[in-house]
Amino acid sequence: MAPKVEVRGVVYLMLREVFPNLGEVVDPKLGKLFEEVEADGWYGAELYVQARGFLAEHMSPVVSALVGTRLIDLFKEQLRDLNIDSIQELAERGNEVCGENVRGADAGKWTVEEYRAGRAVLSYEGSFAGPGLCVGIMNRVLELAGAYGVRVTVVEDRAQGGAVDRYLLEWMEP
Repeated sequence: MAPKVEVRGVVYLMLREVFPNLGEVVDPKLGKLFEEVEADGWYGAELYVQARGFLAEHMSPVVSALVGTRLIDLFKEQLRDLNIDSIQELAERGNEVCGENVRGADAGKWTVEEYRAGRAVLSYEGSFAGPGLCVGIMNRVLELAGAYGVRVTVVEDRAQGGAVDRYLLEWMEP
């Protein structure tokens, strides 16, 4: 049996706003949950995993990245409340930020492999996050932190035989 992962309801509410017809394309039992979710509750990750699978199967990585970007647009007030002072601090606190909304043994772990001004390499181990959404999420988070000219590249992908999902983030700062 796979380790249990739970997601805060607010993530599902944001996902519903970005992808309002998702409840119609997943298992009917999960679709019902999608309509009844409450922001402060914790729910199994099955709906999120099915949504990610649907995006991967039926939409391009670019569309998945756009969904990730839109999720962060809805989440930007919560990000501002974290009082993060730099892009480096944001990268270093990635696990903490994710832990506020996703919990469980297989929620995954983010590692900052390299960091210097305007460039970072992050890796993800776990089964919860997917590269398409992560590209959009990281791109938008960097922009909200003041970066511009952001480019996020998947340099290693577990779906393609990689050991981890690894991302190269490049940006310019004001």
